[in-house]
Order: sequence, then C-alpha cells, then structure tokens
Amino acid sequence: MSNALADWRYALARSDLQTRFQLALAVSFMLHLLIIVGVTMRPPDRNLANKALPQLEVVLVNSRSATVPHKPDALAQASTRTADWIDRTSFQVEKVKTLEVRTPDGGGYRIERAADNADWKLEGLRPGEKVDTGRANAASYSLSLLELADVASKDAANTGLDKPTLINATTLAGRSYSIKVGRLEGENYYVSFQASGQEEKPREKLLSQHVLLIPKAKLEDTLKKRDELVEKKDTQK
Repeated sequence: MSNALADWRYALARSDLQTRFQLALAVSFMLHLLIIVGVTMRPPDRNLANKALPQLEVVLVNSRSATVPHKPDALAQASTRTADWIDRTSFQVEKVKTLEVRTPDGGGYRIERAADNADWKLEGLRPGEKVDTGRANAASYSLSLLELADVASKDAANTGLDKPTLINATTLAGRSYSIKVGRLEGENYYVSFQASGQEEKPREKLLSQHVLLIPKAKLEDTLKKRDELVEKKDTQK
C-alpha cells in the first residue's frame, strides 16, 4: 500500500512539473515576442506644431537585450514648408560677357568685356570717369552665386513682377538670361527668368516655370546704381 501511495505522489509531482514547465515556456514565448517587436506611439511636441507629426515606430531588437535602441524620429522632423526641404541650387549665370540692368524709373547701367580676363567697359562713361573694376566684377560674378530661398506659391500676389527691375546678361559660352526682379518680401526678392542659347540645363528649364524667392544679399552687388560702378576720384592732395 505504501509503495502504491508513493508511486501516486511521484506521478502527481511529475505531472505538476510538466504543467509548470509548459506554462513557463508559454510565458517566455510571449515576453520574447513583445521584446522582439516594440511599438511606440506618442504625440508631437506642441512647440514643433508646424513640423511634428505623430510617430508610429516599429523597432526590431535583439530578444536578449534589455534595452530598445534610440532611433531619430524622421516623421517628427518632417516639414510641410518648402523652404525646409527644397534644393537651394538656383539658376546661375557664369562668366558674364555683357550685363545690363534697367530699373522701373529708367535708371541702370550696362557693362561688357571681350574675354574672361579682359577689362570691363561701362557704357556712357563721361570724360574723367573710370569704371570701378572691383564693383563691376562683383556685379557680374554675383549672378554665378545665386541661391534659392524658396519657390513662391502659384497664387502669390503683389510680387512686383509687373513692373520689375530687368537684368539682361549674356555669357562667354553663348547663353542669354532675361531676369525680372520684383518686390522685396522680407529678405528675399521675387524673381522670374528665362534662359536661352547653347547647353540647355534641365534645372534652369524647371526653375524658369516658377516664381522664385532669391535672397536679397545675393543680388545687392548686381542691383547697385550706375554711379556706384564708377571709380571714386581721390580728392586728397
């Protein structure tokens, strides 16, 4: 009788051990599954209301690791403002041969040169006047450094392009540019342009279909008045 009772207790203990083992195995499987795939959901920072979006992120991690690696929140850094993601490469007028600027009030100037290292000539020089080579170089070279601040919306009004300052330039490579500079909006001018000649550039063709915003600082040297391109006389004796 005692032997039968012992056998029964042994069978019961063995069965309980198997049950506990199976339960532990199931719990371990669920924990590993939760660790392997971590899903986090958090609202955007109110201070970044214009940029932040809710984040839904799925992260795969090592099931043996106790930590979840940090990942930059790409969605939260995204922006709907074109100025934040636009390619700032603008059209650029390189190696200018002739440059003419005409303002709405009839002012302006025209400079030209025969070759890359030739001297600049300023149209309409009076006796005793001499072109300021440094400022003429800056006026022409600045057109090769233009940057794109943004692209104006299609419904942009009051751009000033109906009565613009006109910039006409030709290059030593045979390209021609007709540029309209409109109203100053903050630190940027409204600008439109057309280009023609050899070696058509795909980006120029694309940008010419839009009204652009070009930083004021990039056009200041080109938009100088004619008198500023004339070398100042030394009045000191």
